[in-house]
Amino acid sequence: MQEIFQPLLRKARLDGLAVHIQRSGLCLGDPAQLGWLADGGIGVFALSRARRFGIFIRRRPVLLGRLDAAALAIVAPALAAEEPLRVRVVGLNPEHLAGEAPPEIHVSVWGDARRVQRITPSNGPGFEPPPAFSTGPLPPKPMPAKR
Repeated sequence: MQEIFQPLLRKARLDGLAVHIQRSGLCLGDPAQLGWLADGGIGVFALSRARRFGIFIRRRPVLLGRLDAAALAIVAPALAAEEPLRVRVVGLNPEHLAGEAPPEIHVSVWGDARRVQRITPSNGPGFEPPPAFSTGPLPPKPMPAKR
């Protein structure tokens, strides 16, 4: 079955940047992933293309920042329900171009809006974030007991 993705967040600014934009090698259109943070927030992770000795390119996943409260309310139920989401970097304002303003990273989140709108804290799998973890996938869901 083919998924029809619509924009859930057209352009969301990340708070608490955890990466130096100029040195990270990020580009517009780079794919990213959403993941739960230890405090229950949602972090945005992407592959960094850091250069080693100026020659070798090392790719590793890094935390870019976290979604703000408004974006968290929209995306958290879909992430908790493990709905497929597409996340892309759509805006970069690196340190050397920011001037007096702080550097910025913006992302867009796309998903099946019809399925995401039906997920609410009252009827969905729950708005409670899963237990905190540092890296890796979510813990497996417990199997129901056989009767």
